[in-house]
Amino acid sequence: MIAKRGAWRRLFLLPDVQPIFQSDDEVAWSAQNRKTLREKGMLRRLYLSYYGRHLAHLARVPGRTLEVGSGGGFFKVVCPEALTSDVLRVRQVELVLDAERLPFADGGLANIVFMGVLHHLREPFRFFEEAQRTLAPGGRIVFTEPHVSWFSYFVYKLLHHEPCEFSGVVEKGRPLRCANLAVASVLFGRQRAEFERRFPGLRLRAVTYHDIFLYLLSGGVNYRSFAPGFLFSPLRLVEWVLSPAARYLAMFMTVVIEKR
Repeated sequence: MIAKRGAWRRLFLLPDVQPIFQSDDEVAWSAQNRKTLREKGMLRRLYLSYYGRHLAHLARVPGRTLEVGSGGGFFKVVCPEALTSDVLRVRQVELVLDAERLPFADGGLANIVFMGVLHHLREPFRFFEEAQRTLAPGGRIVFTEPHVSWFSYFVYKLLHHEPCEFSGVVEKGRPLRCANLAVASVLFGRQRAEFERRFPGLRLRAVTYHDIFLYLLSGGVNYRSFAPGFLFSPLRLVEWVLSPAARYLAMFMTVVIEKR
């Protein structure tokens, strides 16, 4: 995948990433993502800001908070009561499960949270059917996903290894390999009416667009950082100034959905 993006981009890959991209070991890939998040100051602070958004929107109703796709992250550190899960059998994850077939009773969950999982699901509507079934009344789905804006479209198309197609279709493949970065933008953009029709039991409470250039400067989980962690606060201030235009420039969106 990286090879298709041009040899010059490989110069900016983290040293441990190149062999993982060339292998089929997705467990090693997940472990590498976790290691990168722990070691890169700018990226770790970004993820803490994402997790802070998630915590602020959690529903206070009876039931567990389930994190989906926990393998590469550290949400459990900021939310110790969360139940961690992943489609891969990776360390420090309590449950191995398929997000499209949640092994929970009807109304048994208070929250479902995740970071960058929706664009990997082959059938996103199946996940929302399961979320609608398993959430308690007043329970919430809170997640952060790539947002395809006027600016980020070119970043994702030119620099990112995952496809970014407005078809909204996720090609079949291995869990971390199959992806379409545009899924959330399609679902809560031009397909929003269809989403609301199919899920009358779910109410879209908020969509927030954020991170115009911070993630790009962090290098993400695959590339070297272009800015040290101590610049996070002043750069965040610049992003706040630009926030009125975030819908047209931002690279990420945080979505809050509540069960009626």
